Amino acid sequence: MGLLYFAGGLLTVLLVGIQPTMRPLLYTLALLALPYTVFSIYYQARVLRQWCPLCLGVQAVLIAEAIIAVTQLSPLPTTAPPI
Repeated sequence: MGLLYFAGGLLTVLLVGIQPTMRPLLYTLALLALPYTVFSIYYQARVLRQWCPLCLGVQAVLIAEAIIAVTQLSPLPTTAPPI
């Protein structure tokens, strides 16, 4: 599953250079991956009771992507544009 996520992200990044309108999609997907990081850290800490360095590295990348997404996403307009 992680391979598909990162391969899709790479493909999207390659397409962003051609079509910048896809950037919000990439940011949204990064934010949607955040619940997985919480689950993974919980699972390692409470269920497995051991830490996987590779898994923690992946979680760090996902969190970094989410931070970038939050800083780059523009807020939704609150008022309708004039006609």
